[in-house]
Amino acid sequence: MRFGAMDNVERGRALHGVRVAVPAGDDGHALLWFAYCPNCQATVNTDRDFIADCWSCGRPLPKRFNSRMELRVEWVLYEDILLGRHHADEWYCNYCGTANPMSNPICSKCKRSKHSTGS
Repeated sequence: MRFGAMDNVERGRALHGVRVAVPAGDDGHALLWFAYCPNCQATVNTDRDFIADCWSCGRPLPKRFNSRMELRVEWVLYEDILLGRHHADEWYCNYCGTANPMSNPICSKCKRSKHSTGS
């Protein structure tokens, strides 16, 4: 499979396995940036390489947002959660930033799969 033909999520899965964004611990974090869609006000990921259209209204997102909010996360292999090597009570949706119980397989807000996250 060519990496050039894959989107960021597929490329991340191929290189690292399926990862899930969970609340960051004290030892480190990554940042996800979110803003409001100017068309429908839904919370959207601002990474244009990740998502170019709003998950809610389907309209194209701007190249730049006037303001953004950050979400501190830790990327954890989903397999480590399943095998008990990492404990997390919730996961953050990569598309809309909603915190969901780990037992939920899909986001309660945008209906994306927990497995569609993790680049």
